[in-house]
Amino acid sequence: MLKPTRMTFIVFALASLLYTSFSGLPVTPGLSVSAGASMTDQLSYGSAVGGACAIGAELRVGDARGALFAYRIAYQAPTGYSADWYRYRGFSGMDMGAGYFGRIGPVAAYLLGGGQLAKYDTSYSYFWFPFVEAGGTLPVATLGDRLLVEVGGGRARRGEVLVRAENRPSRWGRAMRPDIRIVFAAISVAVAIAACSMPEPPQRTALVFGIADYEGTSNDLAYTDDDATDIADTLIMNGWTTSLKLDEDSDLSGITSAISALAGTDGIVLFYYSGHGGLVNGKANIIPYGTVSDSTQWITASELTAMFKAAGLKNVVIVLDSCFSGGFVEEGATVDAIPDVFGENDGGDIAYTWFVDALGDAINGYTSYSGDSGYIVISAAGAGEASWESSTYGHGIFTYALLRGAASGGSDLDGDGYVTTSELYAYCAAFIDANWNSTQEHVYDTNLEQYQDYMPHLSGTAREYALWAVD
Repeated sequence: MLKPTRMTFIVFALASLLYTSFSGLPVTPGLSVSAGASMTDQLSYGSAVGGACAIGAELRVGDARGALFAYRIAYQAPTGYSADWYRYRGFSGMDMGAGYFGRIGPVAAYLLGGGQLAKYDTSYSYFWFPFVEAGGTLPVATLGDRLLVEVGGGRARRGEVLVRAENRPSRWGRAMRPDIRIVFAAISVAVAIAACSMPEPPQRTALVFGIADYEGTSNDLAYTDDDATDIADTLIMNGWTTSLKLDEDSDLSGITSAISALAGTDGIVLFYYSGHGGLVNGKANIIPYGTVSDSTQWITASELTAMFKAAGLKNVVIVLDSCFSGGFVEEGATVDAIPDVFGENDGGDIAYTWFVDALGDAINGYTSYSGDSGYIVISAAGAGEASWESSTYGHGIFTYALLRGAASGGSDLDGDGYVTTSELYAYCAAFIDANWNSTQEHVYDTNLEQYQDYMPHLSGTAREYALWAVD
């Protein structure tokens, strides 16, 4: 049985074909390929310009004017970095739209409305937004007897300055004749150059907490203090001003005072925690030193973000290696395809087997979006599952993957010489799935009543930060 989202796509395609078949008007199919610059408005995260390209099919019904149906597969590249070393993430998308086209003298114009389903690079976050797009071109040259060169522009949630070469029949007829359009934007060259230039490193400050010694030996953890120590060393080697606090220095007062002391700090702040996590009324918490038996002293996601906001900190990256840490991850206007409890045996596999399957959930995420902190959280585990440590690695599995990616440079997935939050997440997720989940997916934990495979999560924010350069 077809899923509703797949049916939506099929119905749109069939409706456009039926309209063209029975309208009795000339029909011209088209194939368009475009490259250029795109201005993208990412909800509360602001606007930015990045390189963009698309390939699509369209049907135009009518002679000099008429109905326009369009389907495009598009890619928006990451933008250039800001002075605070953040940029807007790249994403691939699928547009479906319908509208009107017309030629008034030499001007070719169109108006198109629809929606785009998209997925961020190196993560499992899907999102949707509606668009209204208008554009027009003017002929500037003719090459041969059928190739017309036009220049013009389009404006939507993304805007393009276009140079268009269009292979046009001498007259649009009732026959299905090809209309091949190749679109280039000279501005894309400038955008590509700007994206390659990297600002000087901003001030980068890290707070690193590791708790292994909890009340009672049964609550102790084996490697969380080693996690924090090695993370602090890695950050220091990569240019971060780092404060390391272990065990009794990581009590509630120590965590809150360390954050409040950063008031007025510019640049990026990274908060790392390795220790116990717990659930209270279904909400995820991190558990400071000395508070295992008193959940009123635990720190929820909203309390942690409130501490950063109270200190006036805007550029914050939170990395948590603790059980249930996915509860700190904000999806924003996106939908996360990784479930809170991951694993086929737990009934929690990747949610969407087809790209279009995410459409319904993504539209709901857009319509129900009311705002989020804008902070980036990378969690070791989902909101309903444990994060594991191993004597094989001498670390938490997630933290070991993070350290391995930093030491080898393997987490620079795009090879641009910098490791971003999104790349670090993707590297850790792939490592855990290949090296831990492959052996633990059938191992059942009777205390948690779930299997021991798990998966990291990443916030759905449009931003990503460069954390360090790769030598």
